[in-house]
Amino acid sequence: MTAREVRKTVTIVFADVTGSTSLGERLDPESTREVMNRYFQGMRGVLERHGGTIEKFIGDAVVAVFGVPTLHDDDALRAVRAASEMRAVLGQLSDALERESGVRIEARIGVNTGEVVAGDPGSGQTFVTGDCVNVAARLQQNAAPGEIVIGDATRALVRDAVRAERLEPLVAKGKSAPVIAWRLQEVIAGAPAIARRRDVPMVGRGAELAQLRRSYDDAKRERSCQLLTFIGAPGIGKSRLADEFVASVAAEARVVAGHSLEYGDGITYWPIAEILRQLGGVERSVVAIPDAVERGVVLGHLRLAIGEAAGGGTTAEIFWAARKLLEALARETPLVVVLDDLQWAEPTFLDLVEYLVTLVADAPVLAVCLARPELLDARPGWSALGRSARVLPLGALSPTESTALLEADQAIKTVPSADRTRIIEAGGGNPLFLQQMLAMIREGATPAAVPPTVQALIAARLDRIPPHERVLLDLASVEGQVFHHGALRELSDGADQGDIATRLVALVRRELIRQDRTLFPGDDAFRFDHVLIRDVAYASIPKTRRAEVHERLATWLGQMPGEFDEIVGYHFEQAHRYRIELRRNDDRAGELARRASEPLAAAGRRAFTRGDMAASANLLGRAAALSAHDRQSGELLVMLGSALARVGDLARADRVLGDAIDAAVAADDRRLELHARVERAAWRLWVEPGSAAAARRLAEDAIARFGELGDDRGLARACRLLGDAETTWHASAGALERAVAYARRSGDDREGSDALWWIGVAMHFGPMPAQDAIRRCEAILAEVGADRTLEAGMRGILAGLLAMRGQYTEARELYASGFAILEQLGLKLRMATRRTISGAVELLAGDPVAAERELRWGFERLEQIGERIDRPGIAAQLAEALYQQGRFEEAERFVEIADQVIPGARVRYRFAVRAKMLARRGEFDRAEALAREVVALAEPDDNLNMRGHTLMDLAEVMRLADKIAESRHCVETALHLYERKGNAVSAAAARALLGG
Repeated sequence: MTAREVRKTVTIVFADVTGSTSLGERLDPESTREVMNRYFQGMRGVLERHGGTIEKFIGDAVVAVFGVPTLHDDDALRAVRAASEMRAVLGQLSDALERESGVRIEARIGVNTGEVVAGDPGSGQTFVTGDCVNVAARLQQNAAPGEIVIGDATRALVRDAVRAERLEPLVAKGKSAPVIAWRLQEVIAGAPAIARRRDVPMVGRGAELAQLRRSYDDAKRERSCQLLTFIGAPGIGKSRLADEFVASVAAEARVVAGHSLEYGDGITYWPIAEILRQLGGVERSVVAIPDAVERGVVLGHLRLAIGEAAGGGTTAEIFWAARKLLEALARETPLVVVLDDLQWAEPTFLDLVEYLVTLVADAPVLAVCLARPELLDARPGWSALGRSARVLPLGALSPTESTALLEADQAIKTVPSADRTRIIEAGGGNPLFLQQMLAMIREGATPAAVPPTVQALIAARLDRIPPHERVLLDLASVEGQVFHHGALRELSDGADQGDIATRLVALVRRELIRQDRTLFPGDDAFRFDHVLIRDVAYASIPKTRRAEVHERLATWLGQMPGEFDEIVGYHFEQAHRYRIELRRNDDRAGELARRASEPLAAAGRRAFTRGDMAASANLLGRAAALSAHDRQSGELLVMLGSALARVGDLARADRVLGDAIDAAVAADDRRLELHARVERAAWRLWVEPGSAAAARRLAEDAIARFGELGDDRGLARACRLLGDAETTWHASAGALERAVAYARRSGDDREGSDALWWIGVAMHFGPMPAQDAIRRCEAILAEVGADRTLEAGMRGILAGLLAMRGQYTEARELYASGFAILEQLGLKLRMATRRTISGAVELLAGDPVAAERELRWGFERLEQIGERIDRPGIAAQLAEALYQQGRFEEAERFVEIADQVIPGARVRYRFAVRAKMLARRGEFDRAEALAREVVALAEPDDNLNMRGHTLMDLAEVMRLADKIAESRHCVETALHLYERKGNAVSAAAARALLGG
């Protein structure tokens, strides 16, 4: 792939002279031209000195870009520094003009950061386009003469290096929303753009600290120069490691530090200049040299090196002077020299470091060098400088260490657990990435976004790798975080396999990718070191090219053996998406939509069959969106609606099924319409139990019509709807048995599985004796095979039944494993509603605290999704659990909710908690009336346990009122019900109250 254009995040500086019109009136045209030439030359010099590229001169305006042709991780800071210096230089020019001609000029400057499309640097075309450029112009127009206004994105990237005042949002021409802007007041000299965190403990660098200490001790013992170089990616913690070590030896050693600059004038010996300043200046630093003549010579050479004196000095003389100084300082006390950002060092300075390591003698010196992997590209022999020199890679933190680092920051407590997981996964063990992602999420961003500071670091790093390697990395990013050699061979026009392999090895060496498990036998797979590296590489590819590569990749994957429908569909979907975003909604886009929809729908149906409803809803939703005008879209919508309902998104499920009905009516497809109506009626029962009668009529009508059509799957679904609408558990079980038979005849395993689950529910809550129900559940479990949804459901049902027999350990293991399966499948609604069973297990086990834990979790989730049918039953159980703990006021709240039963809803649990609390307060008449009312409400139901529980509550009220005979009668009746159900635990409790 030869990319002629690239997407980049750059910083634009837009400067325009004010007063040039009056200048032209007061000066001769030749003088005006001379003034403007001096202005343009001054601005060009400043901009280019800071690494900017002059984009164009427009009249009196200068437009410069920072990040073209090459990105730097500090482009925004360079641009702001340049703008500040431009203002100063223009002030000097204006003062000179006033002295010479009596005129002054000023400039308004706007600085903005954002994404642009840039021309190919290799062709010499750096022209950039994008809204970022327009906004920079608007910021400039809103600045007062002499002011610099910066955009919000720029300010975010330089926030710790500037003082800026937020302005009122600017209403900019052509912008739909106001633009957030800041007035630049000051650029803080020497300050980093984003200050690194020093207030959280360092994590996971024990081995590296120990090696530093050993090298320091070697330097002292041997009175030699030891060199320890740490190589690592930006943000990996090199500087923090050095800081920790320096703090540990500060009391016994002299520590000096310098860092190399990426750009600027006279930067070869910049680290030496910094060290000399720390020592009090060059004259004070050489005092340690005892010989006066030698001291004077060293002083002269060092002044030449750092630009304090004019003249010429040879490299050998400067090297000798630096060595003499270090030796003299180290003979007084051990010396630690920290050299940071060594990858930016000039070759001459690297030569100096090698010279010092080799020739420093009789002086304990430890040189700690910190560098990115690029150092080894520039100086491959750096790792072979001799026995006193070591190069150590500084690797990523482990997931455990990453977690510890985040937990050391108090802000993590406000971040949801899902976002914490995303931070750890995306951060890839890089401390800076982890901290910046945490800060960004804390400020309201989505966990999928790349922090701008991290984006700038990675983008600048990628911009420096050789073009042929970068092309391969970009192609790899289209496949995803994991990619394959075979795919790259397919997508790399004209590149042979050996050439691709060589580039991959180079990218591994740069610590950008690493090997991974392959999906395809005989092929090699690789993984990006961080998902953020993949994201940044992908973002740089123009959308036209992305669409092309996604389509080619999908075609290649479609030819591979195995089931890759979801991946194939994804890549065709992305190709379609980019054509639409580029406003190319043509026949080609339509063909891509069809090619994406078919495999996505196939993958969605398979996910539905295996019970993975979260995945099914996602895949079917995307397929339906792509096939909105396809004649098969109606069937997709029916299945999508069912999947959405199963994951608890009932409102969206209702809308989707309504759309399916509309599509079927429009197509005059009565069978499809009936399927959609039955499906919608079934799920509406969850929020509208009053619709049971209408649902029953619809089910009966559908059974007749599906019978005429010979549609066994439709018959199964209609029978299940009938079971849902029945008023007793016994009747429901009968209808569900018919549903199972029809589902098996049709071969619809999912429909049969769902019907079997509801049979299990009917067995648990209905009149079937527990022992019989246990046998049936065990038989169903033995035949579930790979049906994880049914397995989870039957484990829960069996748990509740075994608890009735007193087998609590087995019951707890079963319901916990069932919930684990449901969580994996993303079935949120079922995870919540089935807390009724785990709560019942714990109440039977006599552990109301554990019951509260289970029930409160389910109640809160149902509250979040707006479910109203099972919530009153869970509230009733929760009130009972709180009552048993003596927390009567809290119980009262849930009693109120338990009383909010929607007419027609099948209630699974009733208790007379309020009546018992009234009796405890001595309000016996009210208590008895209320308890008898609850018993009467439960009486018509064939839920024997629930009827027994309400009678036991009435018995407690009677006992508290000293009505012993009535109390005993209630317990005897409850005992009979418990025995009919086979609830041995509750029956034993009733017998205990009866005295035997």
